[in-house]
Amino acid sequence: MKSAVLLQGIVLCKFCQQRDGLKFETALDPDSCYVCKGMLTALKPLADEIIIRLKEYEFESFLAGASVPQSILDREDELRSRLKIKGRDGIKSQINKILSKRVKQRTGKSVNYSRPDVTILASMVDRQITINPRSIWLSGNYTKLVRGLPQRSSACNICSGLGCAQCDFRGKSVVSVQAKITDFLIKKFCAESCNFVWLGSEDENSLVGGSGRPFFVEVTRPKKRSGMEGPQVSRRVKAATFRSKEIQIKNLEILDRRVTNVPQFGIRARIYLRRKPEGKTIEISELDAIRERFSTVLVSVRLSRKFRTVQREIQEIRGKVLHEGESIELEVRCDGGIPLKKLVLGQDGTVEPNLSQYFGSYEIERDEPFDILEVKIKPSRLQRLGASHENEADDESDLSKSDNGSQYD
Repeated sequence: MKSAVLLQGIVLCKFCQQRDGLKFETALDPDSCYVCKGMLTALKPLADEIIIRLKEYEFESFLAGASVPQSILDREDELRSRLKIKGRDGIKSQINKILSKRVKQRTGKSVNYSRPDVTILASMVDRQITINPRSIWLSGNYTKLVRGLPQRSSACNICSGLGCAQCDFRGKSVVSVQAKITDFLIKKFCAESCNFVWLGSEDENSLVGGSGRPFFVEVTRPKKRSGMEGPQVSRRVKAATFRSKEIQIKNLEILDRRVTNVPQFGIRARIYLRRKPEGKTIEISELDAIRERFSTVLVSVRLSRKFRTVQREIQEIRGKVLHEGESIELEVRCDGGIPLKKLVLGQDGTVEPNLSQYFGSYEIERDEPFDILEVKIKPSRLQRLGASHENEADDESDLSKSDNGSQYD
């Protein structure tokens, strides 16, 4: 094999010789190497730079990889073809192993090929290093304590999403449940941004009480993975709680896996109605008829984004007449995904049957439309059977629907 190399005038550095099972009697100039052109001699300073960069991150496992110029890979393939070399690691694999070994030795962290806390990519073209921390997924509940606070952030009215001083260069409104939770989590995990999966939504003038509305959130590019230590931090999940005058976050928990399916949920809500001018007051008997008609009944809900109809259950509707019929309070227990305003007003036939025939003389209060009293996640069918529900799907389980703010439930 050595004679074949010499006869063909091929010069290889010691690293490329070892990788291909070759050995020369004299040391060769690495920069003259036919395959790597001296690239492999720069791996130690590159690994040192990676270790310096990793000091910014909290992690227990990592995966290191390198991008290699195609010209080097082509020359290696040509050499092995000419010399009939088979079954040996390529130069890219060799670089990955060298970098991983050095990082492991210097940091004491382990290599993880399936779910590393951080992924390191080193470019052998321009010596650039990219560190990608794995996202953290959390679940939690929020209660909303004041009216006038929307759930989701909207595009900034000033810059239309480009970023300006008014929106703190985010491109989104800074006054929302989403913005306040995002600010809290970014600070706790030294993260870049947050992506939410909501279980329903409510009007900005509605309150959320009880144990709160459940939500899931992906914290992207976190430099910390345990959150902030403190007296309110769970020892198991290492994530803090949060309270301001507008919202409170409860039951915050770090999940083992990303959220792939949105679970079904049920709600209990109170709706506030007032009589229109010259409108007829409702009779107690009509409220009794509503309670009887809408006790454990299925309604059809037309999904605007999917152009199809799904079935949702209303368990109970109770009504209370106040101020001699000038106002009414309805308490509804039902599946999530039923737009409450359209259930009451019957707008555009989205919900059938609905309550419009009973409340034609009434309208929903503008400043206090309804309040969410409780939101409960339902156990899936497979959970009830004691099995994993990871692959279970239902009518509205895809995440693309979860950020739709056009309907309230």
